[in-house]
Order: sequence, then structure tokens, then C-alpha cells
Amino acid sequence: MKPLSCFYSFFSSALLLLGTFLIPDAVIAKQLSAAPKPLAISSQQLKKTIPIEQLITQTRKGHGEITIQSARQTHLDQRQVFVIDFIDLGGELQRVIYDAITGKELDQVPMKDILPIEKIIVKVLDRYKNAQIKSSRHSLQDGNQVVIIDLIDAKNKRWVITVDAHTGMLITEYMYNLKPKGRQLSLIHIIEKAREHQKGLIVLRTRQTIFNNIPVRELTVRDQHNVRRRMIFNAQSGELLSNKPITGYHY
Repeated sequence: MKPLSCFYSFFSSALLLLGTFLIPDAVIAKQLSAAPKPLAISSQQLKKTIPIEQLITQTRKGHGEITIQSARQTHLDQRQVFVIDFIDLGGELQRVIYDAITGKELDQVPMKDILPIEKIIVKVLDRYKNAQIKSSRHSLQDGNQVVIIDLIDAKNKRWVITVDAHTGMLITEYMYNLKPKGRQLSLIHIIEKAREHQKGLIVLRTRQTIFNNIPVRELTVRDQHNVRRRMIFNAQSGELLSNKPITGYHY
């Protein structure tokens, strides 16, 4: 190493060491507090879900040589779950729901029966204390029987709640303003936009609802390939938000 290089190396190290002793503690503390903090990760996010094949095996052990109709992961009552529909030994369609993290069985009901609407309302009111039920109706969403409840909670906020008609478990909940903001497009305008995206479609059903906390127009259509689709448009801008084929036994 050259003498000049040694001198510069020694001089830089001395300045660094001197600066460490001369910088006030308050300045160091301020710099440390300004440093970016690591993102907080909840313990729930770190947990892994049980393999679905393990739960299928568990279901077979509990119910014998059954025929699995469908098995899927979804969210019910704000938790990750696996929903398994199967035909039992007596030929009846059954639904069993497992916690996706622990594998614990949460519910098991025959698919031919649905809960009385008053029992579903009681479950909803347990969640929304002192709420006013404005309307309730049965509906079919992606091959599943559901109950849709429109209510105003104790804080005067309006919600549209969708629950599984067989178990009463929450599927979705959307809050929206009692007074809609902004002018909404006419239904005819929305249908014209739908025809721009899907040529030769036949409109089977329309409804106005809430999707991701915004007012939307939902169209059930049959496209030129004879496939049933659900198209969702922003009711104010006309933007296409979703365009998916309708399949059975899926949320």
C-alpha cells in the first residue's frame, strides 16, 4: 500500500471515530426515530392453511365412501375456511365447513334444507346490535342459495349482508351511504356498454347493488357462445368492474 493511501485511510477512520463521540445523543435519537420501521405482520398472516386434500381425507373418514362434489377455499364470518360439498351414502348432498388454519369442523348441514329466515335474521342481529332490517330475500349466487339482507345499523349506516342460506354464515357485507353521491348512468346506457364488451349477448337479469362499497349495475347475460356471465359495471362511470362466467357451487 502506498504511503499516501495509508494516510487518507487513517485520517478518514479518525474523523469517523471523532464524529461518533461529538454527535449529541439527541441528534442520534432523532435520526433513529426517522428511520423507516419494519412493517407489522399479524400472526394470522404468518399462519398457513391446511392442505385441502387433508380435509378431504378427514371428511371421508367421518362419512365413509362419499362422492366429493366440490372443495374450495373462501371467507365466511371473516375467517378463511374450506367448504366441501359431497354426496353421502344415502345419496343426499351435504356441506361441511372447516377452519382453513386449524382444520376444525365449523358446521355440517344437508344441502336440501335451508335455515328459516327468522333464524338467519337472529344471527345477523347478533352481529349488528339494534339494527333495523329493511328487507330480506332469498337469492341464488353462483349456484349457491343465499339470503340478502338490507339493514341500517345503530350508527345509521346502511349495509347489504349476504349469508349462506344453509348455515347462516356471513359471505359478504358492504356498507354504503344512505344518500348516493353523484349521478348514476341509466340502465339502457349500461346495457349498451355491456354489448360493446360482449357481442351478441342476451340480457337475462339486471339489478342495482353494492360491489366493493360502490354502487353498481349487475347484469346476468348469455353470450354468443351460450355461456351465462355476470357483468358488473360502476353505476356512475360505466366502467366494467367484473365479467366472469357463472359456474355452479362456487361463491
